[in-house]
Amino acid sequence: MTRADGSVVSYPVTVAAGGKQLASTGADVTAPLVGGLALVLVGAGAMVVARRRSGAAAQV
Repeated sequence: MTRADGSVVSYPVTVAAGGKQLASTGADVTAPLVGGLALVLVGAGAMVVARRRSGAAAQV
């Protein structure tokens, strides 16, 4: 890094060697993924029911 006056600043960096597994830095996405999939399926089912009802009403 360079300071405003032009001098160079260096900081020591230490890297800790971890295991073979990456760190868990995020949230568990299983529940939102399952919930979203359920909503998509419910919406698709509602569309099928609505189309069948409108098709049956048009034939009567």
